Amino acid sequence: MAGASVANAAAYDGYGTLDGRHFRSPARYGGAPAQVKEAAPAPEAEPAKPAKATKAAPVDDSLFPPSGKPGECYTRVLVPPATSEVTERVLVKEESTRLIEVPAVLEEVEEKVLVRAATQRQEIVPATFKQVDEKVLVAPAYKKQIPVPATYETRTERVLVKPERSYWKKGAGPLAKVDNTTGEIMCYVTEPAVYENVSRTVQTAAATVREEEVPAVYKTVKRTVVDQPASIKTIDVPAEYATMKVFRVKTPASVRRESIPAEYRTVTKLVTKGEPHMEWRRIICETNVTPALVSDLQAALNAKGFAAGEPNGTINAQTLKALEGYQAANRLPQGGVTIETLASLGVKY
Repeated sequence: MAGASVANAAAYDGYGTLDGRHFRSPARYGGAPAQVKEAAPAPEAEPAKPAKATKAAPVDDSLFPPSGKPGECYTRVLVPPATSEVTERVLVKEESTRLIEVPAVLEEVEEKVLVRAATQRQEIVPATFKQVDEKVLVAPAYKKQIPVPATYETRTERVLVKPERSYWKKGAGPLAKVDNTTGEIMCYVTEPAVYENVSRTVQTAAATVREEEVPAVYKTVKRTVVDQPASIKTIDVPAEYATMKVFRVKTPASVRRESIPAEYRTVTKLVTKGEPHMEWRRIICETNVTPALVSDLQAALNAKGFAAGEPNGTINAQTLKALEGYQAANRLPQGGVTIETLASLGVKY
């Protein structure tokens, strides 16, 4: 199973075999020789003809890995150029000039200082009042209508109560008898008229109306009036001064120039020697790989910060991508699971 996984990964990453030897020559590695193609199967053999003797062509050794031991695999990998550390004195900061401020020198002196400026304030002068006598109309004059009653007088009049009359009246006594036969005495008498005094009231003058002038009524009262109206008076407020200690500039501030020398630093840098090139290197392949070795490789890459995926013992695209990233970061040959890479990761094989 592990062998099949490595084989698939090898096919994905450009592995091939030639005469039982492993090789890898992806197109992304510049300068690599052309990939060797497997010979197409020959057509059905025809009767062999005697071959002519020919001179053998020279063999290009770069197409094949060096001699190895049984079970070892090789592939062509991209070997980065060699580097060396070089110590160099580098200018960090150029020579310059800086301006230095020289502060002013002050001295303490006593001085009459204006505390409050002269001003003016407005003051209200209230109004004054006085009392005066004033004749106030209480009731106006008017005309009064006075009724004049009618006049009467009492008059006495003699009124006939009973008129005078004459009649026969029986008499009494002998002297009065006229007819001795009857024995009745009849007297013809005259009764005088009866009068009575009657008093009655008689109107002598009819009732009338007369007009009478009623004069106006006045009352003397005391009233308060304004004697002097209110006003605004402007009052000058003089300035106020105080004697205090103040600082005066004895020597004014200035600026002086100062030269700053250049700064250098000794740095160590890597210098590349030569060019990247393709070279045969021993690798782990399906012949000598185990799931445990692949799991250790994946775990080591994860520990170094290169996401190789779950340590499942199967090389996949994520594992190969993490491997290439680690090789590029550590300037290791790139192109397969090389023995140098395993040693750098601390993986035993």
